This record gives sequence, structure tokens and C-alpha cells, in this order.
Amino acid sequence: LLLTFKKISYNNYLINYITSVNPKYIIHHSINRKFFLLKKNFPEKITIYIQSEFLNKTEIKFIKKNGLCDYAFLWGKQDVINFKSISKNNPELIGSILNNKFSYTNKKKLDSILFISQFRENKKNRFILNNGKSVNYNLFFKCDIFILKILFDYCNNKNFKLSILLSSKKNTLIEKEKEFYLKHLKSDDISFLSSINKNFGYQNTLKFKKIFFINSTLGFECLAKHKSCFFFSIRNKFLNFNYTNLPIPDNGPCWTSSLNKNKISKRIDQFISNETKEDRKYNYEKYFSKIIAYDKKNKNFKKKINLILSKNY
Repeated sequence: LLLTFKKISYNNYLINYITSVNPKYIIHHSINRKFFLLKKNFPEKITIYIQSEFLNKTEIKFIKKNGLCDYAFLWGKQDVINFKSISKNNPELIGSILNNKFSYTNKKKLDSILFISQFRENKKNRFILNNGKSVNYNLFFKCDIFILKILFDYCNNKNFKLSILLSSKKNTLIEKEKEFYLKHLKSDDISFLSSINKNFGYQNTLKFKKIFFINSTLGFECLAKHKSCFFFSIRNKFLNFNYTNLPIPDNGPCWTSSLNKNKISKRIDQFISNETKEDRKYNYEKYFSKIIAYDKKNKNFKKKINLILSKNY
């Protein structure tokens, strides 16, 4: 940049770097707006977007208005609809490439109830959302404690073991996460599952019969594999604005937006007692396929990406 006498900025650095390296393909596996603007500067480059997280309405609105890419590999049917005007070629439905690496097994499952944690370290008592908004840290996690207390009481009454799958992947943070939950639940009768292995969550969710979560990405990835999951669509109510924008009703066969403790306990009991394999298949096709698909071992993704590379070789 110094040699080009351009203003030092990330955008100028990015453009100068691509000009210098001169790649044929530019692949993006996050959600950086600048990626979708690259076609304006490099119309000859082949840009490939691979979705890695849920996309909020703010990002979609910006990308639709300003962005473009050559190919897009996306999580759910709703994402495919959103990218019809963004991707020059037909967007492809592949789900999460990380989740796709792990297959559903028929091995004996653990009877204890698993809750998927979304804990993050407290930094200056604020929590930055994926839409850029900043909220009070304790307010964000208030609904997690609310639900865990209900699940803990339910497990005690029904003689189930409650396990919490911790989200932290560093030993120091794992201890902080345990302390966070023990402080609020005040019980030693809880099993904490943790590891610094980044695949630990994918591997361990396969071992449980029943999984509960609030709006965890890993939870929805489990639903894509037709795992038996129940979730609580309540974070928006605690934050008092639409943090999550899922293309499904507020309440459904395996989720609820209720804040009534008795109603929630009743829904949990009905779910544990009555849900069948056929229910899971029906619910996925009707509701969750809009959110996330499952491409076992990434077979479809590998086939499509190899076709793109061979076509443009």
C-alpha cells in the first residue's frame, strides 16, 4: 500500500493483495460483506461463498442490494431463496460442511438429557450479537438460566441425569463456564461435558437420545440429522427484539416460545414421552429443511465444487 500511495485501510489492503496474488478463485467461509463486493473490482475472478453460520436479515438486505458472487453453497431452503438474486449461478443446498462430516449412528444412546450451552466469556459486561448489536451480558444469558432451572427440576422429578455440553474450547474458559452454571444452579448433580477438541460437540451430540437448546447452531445442526431435539424459542422475548429470525412459527411440535414454567414442563414431558422417528422426519421436512440441510460426508458439496473447478480449469 505504501508503494501505491493509497490510503491504508483494510479494503485497500484486500484489493491490493488480490491484485498481487492474482488468484483464479476467491472462496469465503464466513460472512464478511467485503467478499460480496469483490466482483465489482475483480469481475473476472470466480467467487465462491460457502455458508458457515446463520444469516440475519440485516446482512441479507445489504448483500442483496450491493453484493454478488459466482457460486453459493448454503445451509437451508430459505437461504437458497435469499441468494437467488445474489449468486450468478443457481445456489446449492448443502447444509453445514462441518456438521456433514459426522454421521448419525444407531449405537445405544445415553438416557440422560443433554443441554447445549451457548456460554461466552464476560467481556466488559456486554455481549456482541451477530447483527452487531451490543446487549447486557447478564440479560443475554438470563433465558439460559431460566430454562436450565426448569430442566434441572424436571430431571430431578423424573430421575433423569442432566448433562450440559459446554461451548468453551480453552481450559481456562471451560472452568469459567462451569462456575457460571454452578453459581446459578447450585447443584453438584450435573454432568459437564467439555474438551478443547473443536469437533467434540458434533461427536457427543450423537451419543444422546434427547437434546435441548435455545438457539444454538449446533442444536439446529442436530435437527438436520433428524436427532431428537427440543428447543426454546425465547431469547427474543428476553432481549425484547428479534435476535433470531427463523422461518418457522413461534410454537411447534418440538419447540415452544412460552415463558410459563408449567406449560414448558408439560411440553418437555410430552416430547420425551411421545416423539417418534416418524415425527422427526415429518418435522424436518415441514419446518427445519428451511433452516438447514444435511449432506452426509459432504458428498453433494464435493461433487459440485469439483465440477466448478474442472469447468473453469
